[in-house]
Amino acid sequence: MSTLQKQIAEKFLAKLAESKSLHAETIHELRTLLAASKKPKAEEITKIFQHPGGGDIK
Repeated sequence: MSTLQKQIAEKFLAKLAESKSLHAETIHELRTLLAASKKPKAEEITKIFQHPGGGDIK
């Protein structure tokens, strides 16, 4: 991931964590997916949000 994309992703993930609107496990999975060297596919992102991850989205 390029530097600018990495900075945007980190800020986005930090805001999600601060808001407590998603379970920490979901944020961790999303962080792992975005940190991978390949471009994430829509199916991969959808899979993360399909399971409740310890609770419902608030």
